[in-house]
Amino acid sequence: MRKCLFIFFLILCCSVASFSETNNKTILDISESEKVTKQDIFELFVLKFSDQIINSEYYILDHEIYQEKTEQNLKWRIAIIEYSNNDNYICTSVFLFFSNGHLDFSFSDEEFSSGSKKAKWHLGSLSLEKILENIQIYMTTASKESRIIALSNGSDNYFEYNALK
Repeated sequence: MRKCLFIFFLILCCSVASFSETNNKTILDISESEKVTKQDIFELFVLKFSDQIINSEYYILDHEIYQEKTEQNLKWRIAIIEYSNNDNYICTSVFLFFSNGHLDFSFSDEEFSSGSKKAKWHLGSLSLEKILENIQIYMTTASKESRIIALSNGSDNYFEYNALK
């Protein structure tokens, strides 16, 4: 009986693992270089972000500012990654990596969560202007945090949102 329960438990675990398996597909990945400036990356980010927010029903805004001195003065980069699972559920994340952190805007047509954050529904509930206003507030906050951490680490290279508008 114990052996049967153990086998049943293993089968159940394998089923759950295969159900929750995700596949990642990189759609775009461009880094700052001599030919690609921070401004180019930011403009591409705004374009790709705008495409996603218009064509999706749910979104999550997230960011992280890197605290360590060794994580300052990084090259800027944009990456778009599409996540899907066995149920063909798709979530697209548009990342903007900047000198000491990153922004992560994730979108989907279905309700989803990322860590402790639950997606906000916007289609039909908020105007595009209101969504963009919320995003501007969010990005301004990230910019201020980026500046504080960069300066405390002796760097003057940080995410200046106002300068890039």
